[in-house]
Amino acid sequence: MDRQEFADHVVTRYNQDPNGQLAEVGRKFLQSDKFSIRIVEKDIDLSRFESIFGTPFGASQDYGRRWDVIVEGETDNQWANKGNSSKDDLIEEVRNRISSHPRQIDFYLKDENMVVGGLVVDLKKTGYVIHPDEEELIEPTI
Repeated sequence: MDRQEFADHVVTRYNQDPNGQLAEVGRKFLQSDKFSIRIVEKDIDLSRFESIFGTPFGASQDYGRRWDVIVEGETDNQWANKGNSSKDDLIEEVRNRISSHPRQIDFYLKDENMVVGGLVVDLKKTGYVIHPDEEELIEPTI
C-alpha cells in the first residue's frame, strides 16, 4: 500500500463507520516507514491540557525520563538502555501505540478533506504529545 492508497482506505473506512478501526492493511501501513513519524525537541513542559487530555494520538507525562535520557544524554537514568533511550525507540513506541487500535476518525480530517500521513512527536521536558504532521497530509482521490 502506498500513501495515496492509505488515504483512500481511511476515507472509505470512515464513510462505512467513522468510529470503526482501520483494516489490517491500514495497520500495516502505519507500522511501515511509509507512515512518517518525526520527533521535535521542545525545551518546555507539557501544558496542563496536554498532560491531562493529550490528543487522539496520545500523550505521555513521564516527568522528564525520556527527555533526560534522549536529549540530556543521561546514562545512569533507570530508563537508559531499556528500549526507550533513543529517538528511534520513541518512534517505535509511538508506531506501536497508533497501530494497535487505529480508528479512521483520528486519521481523517473531514473538514479539510485530508488524511494524516504522518505524525509529529513533541518531546518536551516532562513528556511527549503526538499530533498530525501538517507537512504529511494527503488529499484522498475518492
